[in-house]
Amino acid sequence: MGQREKLQVCSLVVLQFFSGFAWAVQRPQGFFVVLLEQHGFSGSAIGLISSLGLFTPTLTGPLVGFAADALAPEQRHRLFAGVALLKSTLQLAAWPALADAPSSRAYWWIFSCMCLQAACSQGGMLTEITLRFVGKETYGKVRLWGGIGFASGSLLTGLLAHHLGYSIVFLESMFVGVALATSVFCLTHASVSAAPGSEMLHVAAPSEPTSERSRRPSTKELLRFLLTPRVAVMLIIVVAMGFCEGIMQTYTYVRLQELPYGSSTIMSLSAVCMIISEVPFFYFADPIVRRFGIMPILSFSLLCSALRQGWISFLWDARWVLPGELLHGITFSIANAAVTLSAHDLAAGTRFETTMQSVIGSCWVGIGQGSASWAGGLVLHHAGPVALFQASALLALVSSLLPLGLALCDRQRPRCDAA
Repeated sequence: MGQREKLQVCSLVVLQFFSGFAWAVQRPQGFFVVLLEQHGFSGSAIGLISSLGLFTPTLTGPLVGFAADALAPEQRHRLFAGVALLKSTLQLAAWPALADAPSSRAYWWIFSCMCLQAACSQGGMLTEITLRFVGKETYGKVRLWGGIGFASGSLLTGLLAHHLGYSIVFLESMFVGVALATSVFCLTHASVSAAPGSEMLHVAAPSEPTSERSRRPSTKELLRFLLTPRVAVMLIIVVAMGFCEGIMQTYTYVRLQELPYGSSTIMSLSAVCMIISEVPFFYFADPIVRRFGIMPILSFSLLCSALRQGWISFLWDARWVLPGELLHGITFSIANAAVTLSAHDLAAGTRFETTMQSVIGSCWVGIGQGSASWAGGLVLHHAGPVALFQASALLALVSSLLPLGLALCDRQRPRCDAA
């Protein structure tokens, strides 16, 4: 591997790392919720910001992805850098309003800034940029740095917030926006400086006619593509997986607080267990997916999600949540890698590669986790956390039958064709 290729890989690793770090400090949950609570905002007011922060990218993400698919690679990199900087700037713009909190004027200014910040979605661009450079074989090895970045961002922010206050998230957000923009410009420089045809490390650039490359994709073609049975079923499965993941991410700590030893230390250790479990599954993602197939992995992931949530509902001691959190590598990491690689294959040659990754992200985070945050809150209010996790475990168990059925159909099809 030459110096230029090493620069490309380093740039991608840094991009993934700071993308995970950004999710730790820019998401409308976690530290930002605590910050708003400390400034006297009500639970309903905070809930409105959090829910819209999850739902807004559902609309804007695919639009950004669709726009990115019509651009040349270098232009796509510039769009990614611009969105990253704008997202950080909008979050920073909300900071001065906290001095007037919890007044109505301060709330609506923060609400507007955070909704616009959430609308600045990268639209699956980072996923497709990574796949474009390193291919499916190496994607998981690069993607695992996103989990490491999220863990680093969470731990560092917790330490800094303890000494400096939770307002530190605004400065961290601006720093991470600049870091993302700088990294993608380094990647662009390495690509432009490379010899023609050597943009990717392991994957040859597809040879398309010039007229085909320059033709912009139409919305009618996109809708026809998304409504094909295989793609539509994949999106339904992704929504179910996002819903279950959203319940666990949002309400596990609520459940632990009811139990003996449900301290912040146990909660931090549970996050560490989740990140540790991600590493091997992302690292070996491609051989695992090739060995077992997409649909069997998704079915098994939903089964493990049902087991994990059932275990959370059954807990009698918060310390025993830690073994269950090690299933995160199956319920999220390998499932996320399988869905990403499957989406890349489904969209190959359609000029909707980035759009497809954006739609997957919107279904997982926006529709799945967003509806989990809303519906989970209703169930929590009326029935409590035990019933919430039992109901979500049942949903995961039933949902696992859909990819299992597709896997069995795929296995029977070659036999029918041979007969």
